[in-house]
Amino acid sequence: MHPLAEAFLIHNRVNTYFLESISPEGWAVKVEKAKAVGAQFAHMHNVRLMWLKAVDPTALEGLAKLEDGSGADETKGALNASAQAIAKVIDAAMASG
Repeated sequence: MHPLAEAFLIHNRVNTYFLESISPEGWAVKVEKAKAVGAQFAHMHNVRLMWLKAVDPTALEGLAKLEDGSGADETKGALNASAQAIAKVIDAAMASG
């Protein structure tokens, strides 16, 4: 795997550690007009899907958009799946030059 793809997966693991450290009460916290903490993680996953659709729509297979009310376990699984898809796209792009 290309180092850039590996770095992306490391970044995802850091986000996952952060996600796991948030209490259920903290998951729903909103700061002013921003989305709730959990919804921010869902947004991160959904933006990844947007980029996959733009660069390689076939990489979206098996991935689904998350809603703002998604739970921590569902969100963690979705983030890990979208991170793997992004890493594969990065790896393929770097291999092809």
